[in-house]
Amino acid sequence: MSGMKNTSKKLRSLSAALVLLFFGGITSLFNSANAADLVPRTILLGSSYASEVTTHTFQFLTATPSNIGSIQFQYCSNSPLFTDPCTPPAGLDVSGASISSQSGIVGFGVGGATTTSSLVITKAPAFEASVNVSYTFDDITNPSTSNSVNYVRITTYDNVNGTGAVVDTGAVVFITEDPFDVTAYVPPYMTFCIGVTVAIDCSSTVGFLADFGEFSTFTPSTATSQFSVATNDPTGYNTYINGQTMTSGANIIPNMLVQSASQPGNSQFGINLRSNSNPSVGSNPQAGPVGNGVVASNYNTPNQFRFVNGDRLAGAPNSSGFNRYTVSYLVNISDEQKPGVYAATLTYTSIASF
Repeated sequence: MSGMKNTSKKLRSLSAALVLLFFGGITSLFNSANAADLVPRTILLGSSYASEVTTHTFQFLTATPSNIGSIQFQYCSNSPLFTDPCTPPAGLDVSGASISSQSGIVGFGVGGATTTSSLVITKAPAFEASVNVSYTFDDITNPSTSNSVNYVRITTYDNVNGTGAVVDTGAVVFITEDPFDVTAYVPPYMTFCIGVTVAIDCSSTVGFLADFGEFSTFTPSTATSQFSVATNDPTGYNTYINGQTMTSGANIIPNMLVQSASQPGNSQFGINLRSNSNPSVGSNPQAGPVGNGVVASNYNTPNQFRFVNGDRLAGAPNSSGFNRYTVSYLVNISDEQKPGVYAATLTYTSIASF
């Protein structure tokens, strides 16, 4: 998850870019090697105002003991996913950034591979254990678009200047805003959590990985995860999903572009946020005190599934107590579906206006 701080109010919004990995295999014919996740990870802004020259502080845990020679912080306006092309945020400039503090793994300087939207720090490659690190950069110019969601893709490399083998990866999210003053006002807040299971008040979360097991052409495969949201923002919140359908290399299980029923024997991947009887999976949303969130219409029909990247999943029209939503995942395959280990990476983001 990522956090942010504004000097003229406590919190504008909270977004979570928690990666949920779902694995299912027809056979175990292939092995895959991927970079590990930098978790937990955060970004803290000295100011979240658009076009402000300020500090950005990154904190994360390096996951893989390895040689480390450089770290890249790539800013994107369109997606936190490393598989997507990166669109630099308008007005952002990190080319003049300097490191004002560093801890955990030290000795870095700003590298020559740094551009206006990609900050690279580099040092002599050396073996580093898994450790909590923190880096604060001065003289970063925030994106110029107010009320925009921005992502930073973080990559550690085993060589200098963003070259060599990728070691670990992760992404954080922040929002820019227009300056304003607050006087005698209740501080805005938003709480958002996600996991395989979560407490309705976000006091605990369990898991970020679900396993479908072995897919079948005869019966649907299912899994679930949960998220919970609350905010005192007068205009409420909206929660979105980003990601791709399940793939194994070039092989794809097609996503369900419109709400459709489960059809065993046909390759399809979809989700909804309701209790279902065919197949039997999921739960209806649960509301805590004064929770008034609702599921988006595209995902609110039992036994009907859909998955479209960027879709709105749920929201509240005004301030709301906690609502816990259960996301049901459905996979069917046909006889023609190629064997392999299939995976999907999904990112959930919840945004309030404030």
